[in-house]
Amino acid sequence: MDRKIFNNYIDNKCTEEEYEVISKWIISGKDKEKIKGWLRESWQKLAVEDSLEPSVDFQAILDKVHHEINLKNLPQETKDNKINKIKGWYRKMAATLLLPLIGTLGVLLIKDFYQEQNYFKVKPDEIEIIAPIGARVFVQLSDGTEVHLNYGSSLKYPRIFTGDKRTVSLKGEGFFNVAHDPENPFIVHTSNLSIKALGTSFNVSAYPNDNFVSATLKEGKVVLEKNSKQKEDLILGKMVPGQHVRLDKATGRLRSSKGNIERYYAWKDGKMVFENATIGSIADKLGRKFNVVFDISEEIKDLTYTVTLEDDPLEVILDLMKEVTAIRYTIYPRKKAADGSFSKQKISIEKR
Repeated sequence: MDRKIFNNYIDNKCTEEEYEVISKWIISGKDKEKIKGWLRESWQKLAVEDSLEPSVDFQAILDKVHHEINLKNLPQETKDNKINKIKGWYRKMAATLLLPLIGTLGVLLIKDFYQEQNYFKVKPDEIEIIAPIGARVFVQLSDGTEVHLNYGSSLKYPRIFTGDKRTVSLKGEGFFNVAHDPENPFIVHTSNLSIKALGTSFNVSAYPNDNFVSATLKEGKVVLEKNSKQKEDLILGKMVPGQHVRLDKATGRLRSSKGNIERYYAWKDGKMVFENATIGSIADKLGRKFNVVFDISEEIKDLTYTVTLEDDPLEVILDLMKEVTAIRYTIYPRKKAADGSFSKQKISIEKR
């Protein structure tokens, strides 16, 4: 395997021929030690301080790649009929499967933020963790709080919490298992909503492109505050376990519901649970997971689905949707830009 091809892959500059080469290489299982070495080197280029570098199991990463490629998690009944088609699709997408795993190492971005950077814009004592498109990330903070980050999310937090508050900032979606500390409340800031807790488990969804911010309380209790630039934040109220709250960014309207809340944080266990979800909301989540862009016809935007997905390949998900509703889809090849990079893959869905 040529190191140049591997580097092109890391930089998202592979040609179609190079994608085919690296896909076959991954599937063959050859040169595992060489791959681990290259992964380690790629990671070390991003890790600025050795003391901050986490323990990374590169063999486990390779095992996960092969686990995905070997189709061990495919639903049995549906995929027995489509196995040959899916194998071909996997060969084309093998590199895409590897990229989020490398991203989980490299784009953890446990960096020294003393350097001023336009993208990060963080304080000198802050760390920013990023879960890239297609990958989930787990991090434990200095106080023992555990955080799961969903696809395309980021979390800023201090290296060590000081003062009488433990404050973090979230873009995207995160599940928090907060370490109990009655003297120092834990606060999650988003662009529109802040969630204050002592010791509890809750989910927050605050993607910048979504028209809402939501919070779901699994255990304990939290206080919700609506952010305000002109005056003090407005306290909206306390949540109780089993409650889901959704704030409309445009209108400021707050909706609350109780019941089956597991679907709001099942993502941290690799599941995507939809209950009467519109095809648009499903496309948003699939787009973040698979790094694709959907173009959905207006005449089918009211279609809804109730389904649970568990690590299914994208084409299988689309085929299942096609079987239960009168739709069809087209997957377009990625376009190569002048700088050698490739655009996101586009998928159109329309009425059949």
